[in-house]
Amino acid sequence: MDIATRIFDGMLKFSVRPSVVTYNTLIDGYSRSGKISEALGVLDEMETRGVTTNEFTYGALLNGYCKASKLDSAMQLLQQLRSKGFNINHVMYTILIDGFCRERKIHKAVKFLYTMIEAGIGPDVITYSALINGLCKVDKTDQTKEILSMMYKTGVLPNEIVKGKIVPALVLFDKMLEKGMFPNRVAYTCLINGLIRERQIKAASYLFEEMISNKSLDPDAITFNGIIYGYSKADIAVKFLEKMMLDGIIPDNLTFDMLIVEYSEKTQMDNALKLVSCMKNLQMSPSSDAYSALINGLNRKNCFRQSYEVLHEMMEKGFTPRHNHYITLINGKIRVGDVWGAFRLKDEMEALGIVPHEVAESSMVRGLCKCGKIEEAILVFSSIIRAGRVPTMATFTTLMHGLCKEAKIDDALYLKDVMERYGLKVDIVTYNVLITGLCETSRVSDALKLYEEIIQRELWPNITTYTVLIEAFYRENRVEEGEKLLQDIQNRVVGSGLDSTS
Repeated sequence: MDIATRIFDGMLKFSVRPSVVTYNTLIDGYSRSGKISEALGVLDEMETRGVTTNEFTYGALLNGYCKASKLDSAMQLLQQLRSKGFNINHVMYTILIDGFCRERKIHKAVKFLYTMIEAGIGPDVITYSALINGLCKVDKTDQTKEILSMMYKTGVLPNEIVKGKIVPALVLFDKMLEKGMFPNRVAYTCLINGLIRERQIKAASYLFEEMISNKSLDPDAITFNGIIYGYSKADIAVKFLEKMMLDGIIPDNLTFDMLIVEYSEKTQMDNALKLVSCMKNLQMSPSSDAYSALINGLNRKNCFRQSYEVLHEMMEKGFTPRHNHYITLINGKIRVGDVWGAFRLKDEMEALGIVPHEVAESSMVRGLCKCGKIEEAILVFSSIIRAGRVPTMATFTTLMHGLCKEAKIDDALYLKDVMERYGLKVDIVTYNVLITGLCETSRVSDALKLYEEIIQRELWPNITTYTVLIEAFYRENRVEEGEKLLQDIQNRVVGSGLDSTS
């Protein structure tokens, strides 16, 4: 728009008379950008210079008002145009109908459609598409079918947008009924599942109720599964499960699994466990994914005993637990102070061969450090060394971080030496942990030595490195060193070719 405005201003400066097309283009551009005031300014300029406005001029303004959610202003403009005897075309009506639909004022949109028809202006496929899109968003199934019927009667065929929004199932459904062909259970189930896939849940529910009302069309397990899946994020889903069982239809594993996973994710564990109990009564058992969801949900509620029981039940059913099941439990045990329980879980995880020893032990070290149990973390770390195994870099860094938080900086620096003796290369993350620890204990000179070591080893300091050091320099009134470091940042950025000014 800036370029277009400069060209327009240049035309006026050199006394070049802009045409109606030029003015309309500017108004349309400003309207699309939400700059209604600028668009109205161009309209004033247009009228002052005696340039005749047309349908496109006002259509662009109406579109701008609607996009800016200023429907009252759009209606006022429409009234002004009518009072001036201006021709209101189908494009303007369509813009307003779409505007009402976007704001979910569907009643006004439908009313406006009938006003349009009464004025002798025929809606086109774009008008109908806008309205059907709005109706589908608020699940107005009956009205959607009425508008579709109106479309066919007036000879307007749905385009791909309409077909995608309403699902061809509804159209096909009505056509079957018109021809005296009554859909059977399979047809209903296909229609319902199609609507569920398109997230038209209320429309699917409408057909489901219609199906139930027809005594010769009892839903089967597949039909119920579709509806339960559609409502799986709402508590109403279990009502459909109850009805399913009352009707003598035995749910399958998929039905239960969907609900168990959903309840577990919402941490509604009483409901999830009731479903598991129901499955057991039916000689069924949850899937691996359902068991995982149960374990995670119980861990989130700190129900570690139950979580452990579910974990073992999962193994008894022939499923192999994932390492994250154990690690989550280990972290949970540590968090509530049951360190020895965490150790037992670690030993069990190692014995089952779920993860290598070093991974299990590293998980313990990280879990203990996160909970501030540094002494226990050091014991586990030492056991790794005594067993002749090399801790991972993440384990070293996590323990260093824990030691720094406890102000045991020398111990953390000693770990860096141990790490290097084992042939592990210290990365910038580890350096940042140590530099931060040193700066927080006012050992800024030692932190600067580590920074110089980073440069010597041709590593790249990052924003954390610089921020921590510069803040420490200024906090201790070492302004000159802080300025020097800032200069070093600039030199390194320019030298790397990353200078934003280039």
